[in-house]
Amino acid sequence: MIKENHRFRWAVCLLLCYAVLAVRGVCLLPPVLRAGAQEAEIAMPEAEDSAPLPDRDKQGAETLEARLLRGLTAEENTIDLSQYGINEEELRAAFSRLYASVPELYFVASAYSLRTCGERVLYMRPQYRFTGQARRRADMDFAARIADITAPVTETWSALEKVTYLHDYMVTHFAYDYAYEVYDPYTLLTEGRGVCQAYTLLFCALCRAVGVDCEAVLCFEMEHEWNQVRIGDNWYHVDLTWDETELPYLNRVPHTYFLLDDDTLRARRAEAREEWQNAAPWTAPHACGDPRFARTPLSDACGCMAVNGEGLIYYATRLELRCIRAADGQDTSVFSFPSEAAGDPFVTAVFLDGAVYFNLPDRIWRVSAPGAVAAPLGAPLDSSDGSRYFGLAAAGGVLAAQTALP
Repeated sequence: MIKENHRFRWAVCLLLCYAVLAVRGVCLLPPVLRAGAQEAEIAMPEAEDSAPLPDRDKQGAETLEARLLRGLTAEENTIDLSQYGINEEELRAAFSRLYASVPELYFVASAYSLRTCGERVLYMRPQYRFTGQARRRADMDFAARIADITAPVTETWSALEKVTYLHDYMVTHFAYDYAYEVYDPYTLLTEGRGVCQAYTLLFCALCRAVGVDCEAVLCFEMEHEWNQVRIGDNWYHVDLTWDETELPYLNRVPHTYFLLDDDTLRARRAEAREEWQNAAPWTAPHACGDPRFARTPLSDACGCMAVNGEGLIYYATRLELRCIRAADGQDTSVFSFPSEAAGDPFVTAVFLDGAVYFNLPDRIWRVSAPGAVAAPLGAPLDSSDGSRYFGLAAAGGVLAAQTALP
């Protein structure tokens, strides 16, 4: 279910009001700065292209986006834009693209003021959430939190393993902000909540920190933002907030919008929102044409996927334990669940000390090594009092099982 409507509907209404009043000769501020003008929050326009932003144009001159990025990074109070000959909407689009695609701009507020000459923008005055020493401390804290999350990842991990681990980590450690207040990745890290833009930006920062190419995709019509990641020679869609879960089960993580090609993403979005069946296609940085993961049962994974950094990724569906080989994406069945346990939605697979463990309703099972036969551990739970397993976790060399709901 999409969760961005409140803010975007407000933005669309505001833009319509600007248009109507402009026709009547009424001057609304901002974005134009005149005597006594007040700064106001920008609205996200429809992005014509969310491709990576170039630093130079064909003539070798600094692009508008690059100039804005340089000025914002340097915390300039006034950014001279007179050389670009742009109008307010062109500035609004460029600023919005930067704000929604560069994680390191978390210290910039989503409001600015500007001065024009006729329709031409002369300069803009940004607002900053952090400056000077406060920003330097925030930068250090931001980097430290990124390092903590990515600490388990090593250079030997494949891109598929890295993306899988980061997807599952974010879905299990952060919550959607239904107050629609947190749009930046730093506040998402510090408060544990945020909207789709915050999730997208943090995922970009985490992926890039471990050497995985990752971009942001903005779509105004769907009032939403998500990611694209590169694995091998192909790009795939990853939508964290559409995979976000509020179920109180240990390591319960949907993968419905994980590693999808363009066609599959469109089809699943249309199934989720009827009004999107005839929606115009979005514009993304890269085409995602490889459906290999969408053709597997990966979207049926019940919980976190077990990643150990050695080239194999295990996951459990309601029917079986499966394994993906990171080298080529081959997805095979490892163990079909007994008929009395088949269909259970609370199965989770984890790695611990070189073995993979998974739970069925009444018992924990173990696969000691790749190719080994799954074997049950200990006696089954006594289900006469309603006891059962809801999930597993492995931390600090200890296997933990959830047998009751919080």
